[in-house]
Amino acid sequence: VLPRMEYRIGTMNEAYTVGRTELINWLNELLDTHYTKVEEVSNGAAFCQVMDACFPGKVSLSRVNFNAYLTHEIAQNYKLLQKIFATCKVHKYVDAEVLAKGRFIENLEFLQWLKCFY
Repeated sequence: VLPRMEYRIGTMNEAYTVGRTELINWLNELLDTHYTKVEEVSNGAAFCQVMDACFPGKVSLSRVNFNAYLTHEIAQNYKLLQKIFATCKVHKYVDAEVLAKGRFIENLEFLQWLKCFY
């Protein structure tokens, strides 16, 4: 059993000053991917992969839909992400509906949090 982890990073935390270029470079290096824009991570697959890097063996990457495009496919990735958070006792609210819309600012902030968490 993993210890309970609280990750309440306020918006004034230095984690939220990391720019999009640094985030995309970090993500591409970590995951060996080729993202060019923050909005491209909105299907949730990259978030699941980062959690797999944080908790090896706790994430079933075979259940991640890396080509998710349709709303119900993206929703499945976020359900998996929320299950990973619950299993690993990471107390972070994930607004899947907002992130899935692919807007820049919401995905940037979640990616900033995720980098700090990592």
